[in-house]
Amino acid sequence: MKKIFIITGEYSGDIHAGKVLEMLKHSMPDIVAEGIGGENLKSAGAKIFCDHSKMSGFGLNFKMIVDHLSLEKKVADYISNLNVIVFTPDDLDIIKGPPLSRRKFLNSELSQLYSNYYILLNEYEKILKMRNDYLKNQRYDKNYFDILTSFLIEKNILIYKIRK
Repeated sequence: MKKIFIITGEYSGDIHAGKVLEMLKHSMPDIVAEGIGGENLKSAGAKIFCDHSKMSGFGLNFKMIVDHLSLEKKVADYISNLNVIVFTPDDLDIIKGPPLSRRKFLNSELSQLYSNYYILLNEYEKILKMRNDYLKNQRYDKNYFDILTSFLIEKNILIYKIRK
């Protein structure tokens, strides 16, 4: 038995998810779907974990805050019991996109794991910018350039060790 969990954030997503689920059920009749959605997802056969249409509104009020916090708790409890990998369309950039996308992803993940990594990376980028700006300058002092380069190398070695 295949099981999927679908989350829609608003009405148009609910419409799209409902149509996708109908197509999935046509090709895989035994699929079980659960999710956070609205009437379209429900009518396509999904067990609705939480109806997001009851949570929409303009502005911010106390009821909306309570509804969203309780939803967050419910989802956290539910998902903590699942072995899942979550992908978004943007995640394809990690594979298909340029190296910059992979580097940004790696830096983001390492910053969450190691609090000093984010600070180190920012220091490295500042020194790199200073060094590049200095190279554009008409006046050139080899000693100052060497100092910037040595700081840059020092930060780069520390970044490399964390990435390794």
